[in-house]
Amino acid sequence: MLGTLRFTLAWIVAAGHLEWTIWIGTYAVFSFYIISGYLMCLIMNERYGFTSSGIKFYALNRALRIYPPYWLACAAGALALGFVAPETLHWLDSGWRWPNSAWDWFSNFSLIGLIPYEVDRLVPPSWTLRVELFYYIAIAIFLGRGRKIALAWVGFSVTYHLYVGWVNENPLIAWTERYFTIGAASLPFSLGAVIYHFRASIAARVCRPRSALVAASLVWAANYLCAAATDTGFESPGFYINCGVSSILLAVLITLPKFSTSWHQLDGWLGDLSYPVYLMHMQVGALTAALCSLMDWSPSLFLATAPLLMLVSWLMARFVDQPIERLRNHVKKAVSRHPPRETQLQ
Repeated sequence: MLGTLRFTLAWIVAAGHLEWTIWIGTYAVFSFYIISGYLMCLIMNERYGFTSSGIKFYALNRALRIYPPYWLACAAGALALGFVAPETLHWLDSGWRWPNSAWDWFSNFSLIGLIPYEVDRLVPPSWTLRVELFYYIAIAIFLGRGRKIALAWVGFSVTYHLYVGWVNENPLIAWTERYFTIGAASLPFSLGAVIYHFRASIAARVCRPRSALVAASLVWAANYLCAAATDTGFESPGFYINCGVSSILLAVLITLPKFSTSWHQLDGWLGDLSYPVYLMHMQVGALTAALCSLMDWSPSLFLATAPLLMLVSWLMARFVDQPIERLRNHVKKAVSRHPPRETQLQ
């Protein structure tokens, strides 16, 4: 069910931006990070291994997964900048502007140094991909290797969040340090790593996974609805509650028994759509806003954008992701000839 969860999170991010219920989007980003921490530890330990060849294949497959759809999203962002009124784009995101230096262009296409409020972006939410890439590399090099490292990583992450909240008296600055930075994302990624390394212990303790899933889902959804309804912003404890509840939800999901083939296929299809939805929702939303003059009532913008965004996402998954997936499968077959060492799974 991870595909369904990622699809849901992508739409929550879209709703956060297009309806201006922005705080549910921040919750969803950290939920994405938790899932990424779990999955990257999973594939490094169980598919690629921590040898030089394993890390090489892992890096190649991550690049194939991230960059081609992202570059298409950059082209769509550039088209929006060329054809949609600037006030519409700035209303959606103040950082959505033409890069104004050679470094900004390089940063936009490579994701290196793509720091919010410092570099204008062709794809407004693309700064999160810079964070993801950092931890993909860090997990492969060191952070994904075992339980003790994962626990120490969580301890460091908690200390970081407590420290930046304590030293920054300005709540806005403290929030920036707790959300936008690479250090901030250490917390959700480390939680995902802990869930992976303790997955056997978690499975042994979840006696009724389906009932646990219902309970965790209800609490998770209630926290999101509270954020959307109250709009208390960066001073709300719900942000950290989300990290805890999302971790519990993920821990329960990985204990569920296998579903039917048809449900598994649907879950995979929804998961395939999550990345295009995340990449393209602002561009499609800008086009919809310009064509339908919906800037004054943002809930209508989200509803009007949804069908076209779903179509665009399907087209990207069908004609961009699927051909690239065939290349990634060749890499996976090469990895199968060099399986990870048994000692690396501990």
